Amino acid sequence: MALFDFIKKVFGTNNTAKKEPVHPPISHKELVHTKSGTPRFQKEIIHKDTQTAVQTTVTSKTEVKITKKTPIKKINATVLVIYQDEHKKALCSPQLISGRQGDLIQFKFYDFKNYDLVNMSGFTRSFVAPYGVIVLTYAKKIAGNIWLFCKDVDNFKALRDPEFITGTLDESYQLTSPTIPDYVLVRAKGPVSGTFKLQQQFVTYFYRNADWVEVDDVIKYIKILDFTTCYDNPNGNQVAVTLAKTTVWQTFGSVKLANDQWWHCLGGNLWVLENPKFTEISTPHFNNHTLTDLPNTPGQIKINQKAKIDYVPQKDLALYDKPFGARITTIPHDTKVTLTAYIENDGLNWFKVNEQGWTLQNYLKFTHH
Repeated sequence: MALFDFIKKVFGTNNTAKKEPVHPPISHKELVHTKSGTPRFQKEIIHKDTQTAVQTTVTSKTEVKITKKTPIKKINATVLVIYQDEHKKALCSPQLISGRQGDLIQFKFYDFKNYDLVNMSGFTRSFVAPYGVIVLTYAKKIAGNIWLFCKDVDNFKALRDPEFITGTLDESYQLTSPTIPDYVLVRAKGPVSGTFKLQQQFVTYFYRNADWVEVDDVIKYIKILDFTTCYDNPNGNQVAVTLAKTTVWQTFGSVKLANDQWWHCLGGNLWVLENPKFTEISTPHFNNHTLTDLPNTPGQIKINQKAKIDYVPQKDLALYDKPFGARITTIPHDTKVTLTAYIENDGLNWFKVNEQGWTLQNYLKFTHH
C-alpha cells in the first residue's frame, strides 16, 4: 500500500464536509517506521477539558496507547525560619522557605561562629499548613574559667581561697582586685581585662601587710653580739630558736613597720628585731664557711627518719634549698614526712624534708612509725 493511501485510510479524505474531530488538533505528528516495517504516527494532543497532555500512538493496526503526565502542583505553603540568641536578638535575617503541603521541607540550619543550637520551636519535617514559623535559639559557647588568686607578696601565702569567673566565648571582662583586711594591693599578674577564651586564664593579686611601710630586699649580713630571740613574723610569735653569740647570719629582706621598728628575715619563718645585740657587717665569710660552700650543704648526714611538721595549725611551713638559703616551697602543718638528711650548722640542726627542702628541728616532731 502506498503511503498516500495509508494516510487516507487512517484519517479519511472527505474534504467537502468538515466534521468536529474526536480530539483537538494534533500539536505535533511524525511518521515513524518500526523494526517490522509497519509505519505508525505519533501524535501529542491536548484535551481542553483536563488541560492534561496525552501522547497517542497510532499504528497501521489502529492501536492507540495513551499515557497521562503527572499534573503540576501549585506552591501553597510557606515556612519562616527565625534565628535568635537566648535574649531573642536576631542573629541574621529570617529564612523564607516555600513548597507544597505534604512535601518534606528541604533546608539546612545556619551555623554561627562560637554559638551552639540549644532550642527549637515549631519545627516540622514537612509543610503541614499554608503558613508556619520555626524558631531556632542559639547560645554562645561556654569559655574557659578565669581563676583569681590573692597572695602575700612577701611570703607567697594565700590570703583567701581561689575563685573563678565564668563567661561566654569572646565576652569582655574587667576584674577588680578584692579587698583584703589589713593588707594593701602591691601588684597584679595576669590579664585583669580582656575577653574570655576557650582555655583557662589565671590572675594573681599580690598584697602586703598594711603595717609594713617599707620593705628592703637587699641581702645583708649581721653578726650576733649576744643571744638573740627569733620570731615567726614581724611583731609575731616567739619561736624556739635563739641565735648564739659571735655567729654571722644572712638576711633575705628587712621590713620597717608603722612603729618605726626594723625587722630582718633570716629565711622563711625566722625574724629578728633590730637591736643593739647585733651589728651589720660586710664580710665574705659566713660562720666559718665561704658563701660558695653553702649550696652544697657540706657535712650533711644521710638518714631515714619519720616525722610530722609541727608548725602553726592551718598554716604552711617554708622549706629552703639549703640551711639559711632561699625559700623554694611550703608544706602544711601536721603533715607526715620522711627526713632524708641532717646537718648541724652553728648550733642549729637542719633536716631535709621529703627530698624537697630544708627546715629547722624546731618545726619537726619525730615519730617511730
